[in-house]
Amino acid sequence: MQNVMAVALALTLGCATTATVHRTDGSPVEAEIESSDAAALHLRGPSGNIVLLGQYRVASIDHPGNVMALIGGCYAGAGLLTFGSWLLIERSSAAKNGGPNGLSGLVGAAGIAETVIGLAVFVPSLITWERSRARAHAFEAARPPGWLIPPAVPGDAEPIAPIRPPPDGTDDEDPDKKPPTGFHR
Repeated sequence: MQNVMAVALALTLGCATTATVHRTDGSPVEAEIESSDAAALHLRGPSGNIVLLGQYRVASIDHPGNVMALIGGCYAGAGLLTFGSWLLIERSSAAKNGGPNGLSGLVGAAGIAETVIGLAVFVPSLITWERSRARAHAFEAARPPGWLIPPAVPGDAEPIAPIRPPPDGTDDEDPDKKPPTGFHR
């Protein structure tokens, strides 16, 4: 039973919370959707910086959790089918033979375990997906027609880079300099 719970925990925690935003002016980015309004999508990068992308800079959004919710839902459904068929077989065999055998009990336990693992993956993934969609709702509700939005630039998704001074040294601030006391970012 501990192995079953370990697998369920690993699958549940493996669900990322970052959305993949396919851009029209650059490669896709991986970031958490902080919030949105009708004009812009507010994305939070791994370093905590927030980047705004306007309507015509976003081709599409792939929200986190949808694939894991689908996998968990299918697994839970398969578990329910296994358990349900086991119940039907047990009822018909108990009436004919006078009692269940040990192997059929294993099948019933496997069906229950499948259902529990599937639900342990499905529920948190669905919550993550719905949370991301809710944060992007204002942006997606105000989307212009699809024919007005340029196509996405192909490429691998990458995290939003931290905000740093230009590498050519035109900024006189040293990026590795410690911030003054009381400075909060």
